[in-house]
Amino acid sequence: LNRLAGEEVQEEVMAGSEGLSEGSSAEELASWFRGAVERLDELADEETRKRVLMDSCPDVFPEERIRALKARYGETGDLDGLIREMHEDGSWYGLSWYEYPERRGESIFVRKIPFNPKGYNAAKEPEERRLNYCHCRVVKSLMRSGERISPTFCFCGANWYRQLWDGILGKPVEIEVLKTIVRGDDTCEFLIHLPIGASGVSPAPAARPAQPKRGRWNRAPRKGVG
Repeated sequence: LNRLAGEEVQEEVMAGSEGLSEGSSAEELASWFRGAVERLDELADEETRKRVLMDSCPDVFPEERIRALKARYGETGDLDGLIREMHEDGSWYGLSWYEYPERRGESIFVRKIPFNPKGYNAAKEPEERRLNYCHCRVVKSLMRSGERISPTFCFCGANWYRQLWDGILGKPVEIEVLKTIVRGDDTCEFLIHLPIGASGVSPAPAARPAQPKRGRWNRAPRKGVG
């Protein structure tokens, strides 16, 4: 917060955090987070809010998985082949750990798989499905008490994908949040915008400069004529 928004914003957003400790309940922590994000919404623009949440997210993508995928991509240079291999990793309750990424031109689309697939499939009510779907303890704690948190908070979850794809490609990616259950959607969906230089991603062709119209008085001089 201090680095991205300044000390004054930091102090306002973090107000009340001094009363939290390891002994604080999940409900107390979730309630404080809700208020902190609301204050951040009031004090900072969207890009700053996005950076604050992504840069401070505590969830760390397993480094050994990133190293393995980075090495594989380095060997083949085939991004689409790597994505196919990611589909085959069924280590999340028989589902892909990497949530079946889908190449869409110069971006990769991901729809988060449920945290509890069995409970999600058995749920009868939308709220029960969302509770079984969401991976975030803060969001689920608020949902159980009938409260909601600002969708800004979901930039924290977006950082999960930034860690993975930054690590694989060795270049920064941009993450766009398309859907989130915090907004009332049934799923959480993200778009990872790939950097130029990733396999199959090339810069858009430059627009040709407009040519001046040549009239009687602005014709190009003939070669050899001053």
